[in-house]
Amino acid sequence: MGRFVTIVLVAFLLGPSAATPMGLALDLSPPAALLAVVAGVTSTFAITLFAMDRLRRFLAARRPARRPGRERNSRAARRARAVLDKFGPVGLGLIGPALFGTWVSAAVGAAVGMGRRRLFVWLVVGATVWTGLLVLASDSLLGWLFG
Repeated sequence: MGRFVTIVLVAFLLGPSAATPMGLALDLSPPAALLAVVAGVTSTFAITLFAMDRLRRFLAARRPARRPGRERNSRAARRARAVLDKFGPVGLGLIGPALFGTWVSAAVGAAVGMGRRRLFVWLVVGATVWTGLLVLASDSLLGWLFG
């Protein structure tokens, strides 16, 4: 039980790429390691999305109203927003945990105003898929090295 909780905390703090091999190295079975990592990552998403949503609402309430026609977005910001609009929470949820990490993916999605529930579901699905792939790869590698 202590190893399981340790992996949940490592997944919460460091993400699945660090927690998955560590869970298998601590002799958790692959399904238990997968479950522990997904539990830790899910709590990361929940806390980050909740905190970022509250922060975004707080800052929006303090920000003065913009005058029409005065946009301060740079070209890079417009391009990033266009990509996020095109692929939405599904794209960020499936690719984000692998490319940007769990904390950054959740913070970016919340910062640009994506729907919290939909983003949360897709982030969990994406993290579960990537963690499953990491479990398979790590288990195969550890079996080959120490078999």
